[in-house]
Amino acid sequence: MTTQTEQRQAGRVLWPAFCVLFAVAALLGVWGLAQLSRPADQCPPPASAPCGYTAADVVYFDAQLFLLGAEPLQNGGPFPLPLEFARFLAPLATAYGVAVSVWNLLTDRRHRRTARRARDHAVVIGDDLFAMTLVHRLRAEGVQVVVISAEPDLARAEGLAQSTALVVIGDAWDQAVLRAAGVPRAATVYACLPDSAATAAAVAAVGALAEQEPDRDEPLACYARLADGELALALKARRVGLSSASTFRLDFFTPEELAARTLAARILEPHLGSDDPVPSIAVVGLGPFGRAFVVELARLWRVRAGGPPLPLVLIDTNASSQLSEIRQRYRPVDAHCAPRARDEPAQSVDLATIPWEIPIPVTVGTPAIPDIRHLVLCDQDEDAALRRGLNMVRGAAGTGQTVTVCVGQRTALGDLLNPHLLDPGPGEVRMFAVMSEAAEPSELHNDTLTALARAIHGQYLVDEQEKGATVGDTDSMQPWETLRADLRAANQSQAEGIGTKLNAVNAVVIPMTLPTTDFAFTAAETDMLARFEHERWCAERRRGGWTFAPVRDDSRKQHNLLRDWTDLSPDQRAKATATVHRLPSLLADHGLQILRLH
Repeated sequence: MTTQTEQRQAGRVLWPAFCVLFAVAALLGVWGLAQLSRPADQCPPPASAPCGYTAADVVYFDAQLFLLGAEPLQNGGPFPLPLEFARFLAPLATAYGVAVSVWNLLTDRRHRRTARRARDHAVVIGDDLFAMTLVHRLRAEGVQVVVISAEPDLARAEGLAQSTALVVIGDAWDQAVLRAAGVPRAATVYACLPDSAATAAAVAAVGALAEQEPDRDEPLACYARLADGELALALKARRVGLSSASTFRLDFFTPEELAARTLAARILEPHLGSDDPVPSIAVVGLGPFGRAFVVELARLWRVRAGGPPLPLVLIDTNASSQLSEIRQRYRPVDAHCAPRARDEPAQSVDLATIPWEIPIPVTVGTPAIPDIRHLVLCDQDEDAALRRGLNMVRGAAGTGQTVTVCVGQRTALGDLLNPHLLDPGPGEVRMFAVMSEAAEPSELHNDTLTALARAIHGQYLVDEQEKGATVGDTDSMQPWETLRADLRAANQSQAEGIGTKLNAVNAVVIPMTLPTTDFAFTAAETDMLARFEHERWCAERRRGGWTFAPVRDDSRKQHNLLRDWTDLSPDQRAKATATVHRLPSLLADHGLQILRLH
């Protein structure tokens, strides 16, 4: 299939060739007609045959050459040599132009038909840097992509065609445009418009189309970009609390949230082992990205079992009040970190005066172990932050210090910080492009329900280790990344059932706000929901082909708990009961809480 990229590349050759051919034919025609034109007294008999032409006549007859009807050619030759060439080149240019136009028209119609009939593809709504980076990465993974762009500008359209095979021009909230992009048969839709209102309109239209396709094998997944983190969290809460099955799987995100998760993993993963040194991290600037980064650091650090709290220094004009709010809204920050606040403008604080204060034990007779420091400059002017970071590492010769300058998008300055181009110096300076790092399909797919499912599995690993099991011993005792697909689906199903459970007790999920709701299930509610959870688990297992047996045998898909709730012993009921008890804390770790409706 000819792609739009190939079509435009061909167009760069075909249309200039037409223009050259047209110009040559026209110039030769003017030249030849000028030679054919003579004064009336020099015209051969019969005198009625005109051969003296004005300039207007020459231009008119020259245009007629392209339509095979030039008057001076009706009486036959011989003709001047330029006119001989022109009378053949001109019709050729006409035929060539018509052929190119028809080819472009047919190719465009074929692309529209291909987009409309595409299946299991990805639809990206938007054409800014974030959207185009996402398109490039999807294409690199071999995913067929259709882009919906409201930009009819030819230069922008050409840029789109260089990124993807199929482009649909129009408003993303127009269902006709969505159908032209094949949304009803798509596997995933990424709504990446920078305006939250436009994103909401597009998502509503996509959801309406999804509901018209009830026979889908898998729900249509839609990931919607929002500019406001608080709004994204509030909408996530409503999505988690959905109590009915849907043909539309929706989640909301901000680029700052996704990029913060990536940067936190990049910094902390080398330090998550029990014997790894503990880093100290200073975050300068608590804007949307800085706040999200602090929360993601805390969530990741809790993976280090039995480790000390993570030392954090937070610097901004109102850092103390922001830290207080973060600690109350996100429990992992208070439970797994040792944060300190410094109320000073992030743009002007003296970076050399940051109080790192991390104790490093040193054995007598051995050289001192350097501190491991990470200075992260967030939400600041790129040039100024880079200059401050470079100056900061000059005085850090005795420490293993890394300065990360977070900017909106990748720039040429970041490419300069290459050890092959510049001396790395005593410390390391890195550029972190928030928008580019956030546009990662795998991170987008790690949506709210998936994050809850991962947390559920993580708690299972902790519980089983307390009983003497070891991670990696069985298929179910695997980290999430290597967990079998059906076991992942089981955790996912449990997360998706949260809304149904809460609906049964007349409660909803809301963002963690102050004051908190301090929600707790009553004894009767706990018993009822534990029974619901057991019945949900039994139904999910039976759909997977599991049967009851007195002794559990995973290889034969036999389980000793696949029986009625009333037949279970108190010890056997304990797992389902614990699942209900932990639900408020599970949601609290993700900035959510339960509100009882009266």
